[in-house]
Amino acid sequence: MARYSNTTLAEMCTAIDLTLGEALVTSSDLTVSQNYNQLTEGMNDPDVLQIYPESQAPVDSSSGATHKLTLGDSDGAVIQEEVTIHVDYYAKQRGADLSEDMAAMVAGVDAIIANLKTQDCQPFNLTNCRSFQWSWTRAVFAYGEPELKYTGARFILVLRLF
Repeated sequence: MARYSNTTLAEMCTAIDLTLGEALVTSSDLTVSQNYNQLTEGMNDPDVLQIYPESQAPVDSSSGATHKLTLGDSDGAVIQEEVTIHVDYYAKQRGADLSEDMAAMVAGVDAIIANLKTQDCQPFNLTNCRSFQWSWTRAVFAYGEPELKYTGARFILVLRLF
C-alpha cells in the first residue's frame, strides 16, 4: 500500500521560518520573520518576512497512478505531494521616492535569493522534502487598518514531498 508524507503544514512553515527567516534576521538582512501563527493585524517594522501555507496540488492516491514512486517493492511506494508556501517580503512602507523603495526591495530580495540557493538535498531540513522550486514577483502589499502600502516581493515555494 502506498503511503503519504507525514510532514504537516506547521512543520513546513516552521522549517522555512528557521532556515530562511531566522537566518536572515540573524544576519541583519531582516528585522522580523513571522511564521503563520505569528501574523498580526498591523506592522510597525520594515524588512519583515511572513510565511504561510497557500495551497496543495491535487493528490491522486488511486492504485497504479504514475505519480507514485516505488522504491524496491510495492510496499515502498510513496505518493508525491506538492505544497505551495508563500513567503511575503515587506521591504518598506511605500514612500514618495520610488527609487528608495526599489533599492530596499532589491537588497532584501537578493538576500532571500542567496539563502534559497544554499538549500540542497532535503531543503529546509525537512526529512520528506526531496526537492523544491521557487519564484518571486515584485508586489505592493496593502496591510493593516488603516491600510498602509508596502513595497516588497512574494516568493512562491513549491515543496515536493514523498
